[in-house]
Amino acid sequence: MGKKNPPVNEGALRRAIADILSKKPEPEATSGSGTVEPPSDSDAEVGSNVSIIKPIRISITSQTPKGGQTTDPSSSVLPGDIRPFLKAGPRKSRGGGRARGSCQVLTDTPMKKKTDEKAVGRINKKNQTASKVKKPAKWYEKNCVRAGSEAESKHPSTYHETTENQIEGMEIQSGEFVLVMEDEKRGKKFYSVGEVNKVGESEVEARYFTKVAPFQKYVAIKASYQFEKWQVAKKLPHPEPTGQTERQAGQFIFLIDMSVYNVL
Repeated sequence: MGKKNPPVNEGALRRAIADILSKKPEPEATSGSGTVEPPSDSDAEVGSNVSIIKPIRISITSQTPKGGQTTDPSSSVLPGDIRPFLKAGPRKSRGGGRARGSCQVLTDTPMKKKTDEKAVGRINKKNQTASKVKKPAKWYEKNCVRAGSEAESKHPSTYHETTENQIEGMEIQSGEFVLVMEDEKRGKKFYSVGEVNKVGESEVEARYFTKVAPFQKYVAIKASYQFEKWQVAKKLPHPEPTGQTERQAGQFIFLIDMSVYNVL
């Protein structure tokens, strides 16, 4: 829909037309004069302060050389035809505007239930991915088993796992290094290396060592853990540092074949 034309001041228009009609044309030149059609009788006042005013039509007449006048009905002009052009509208912004946001439904509606379910699903998915990262990789377990089988075939190990009777009679002292059985899955046993700090009646506190894969090197952990005595599978000799540099001094190696065990 187009914009509405601005209102016209009828009083000013009538005064302008009266000024044009009051001027007399020169006899030699051909000029035009306008006649104003009087308003019809149908214009009546509506109420006390409102009146209906119809647009006034201006008829332009031209003089002939002999002094006669002719009226051209096709050249009539309405006040709306001589109104000024409309002003240009406001400039449209070219930017994308405000970014589209998302609202939250706080009422008890089916939509709110769906949004809550999606949020819970995202949290569960993150927890699942985090748990997968913490678990040991399958390739690591396969490499440990493969390395153990190859070592047994080439160099048969003289070390055997201790029995329960040997574990009961084993004397564990602080400062010694032991091989601790952590878990058993599908017939495979996984071990950890620890340095004993305290020995109790049934529990042992030790500082663990982590393995630097794929080498048989171990690095100490600051934190200490407790485990039961029956989890001790073997005593280990004191390790030696791999070198004299600061980095090598923090890495230790045991002078026995540790590839037989699946050490974490």
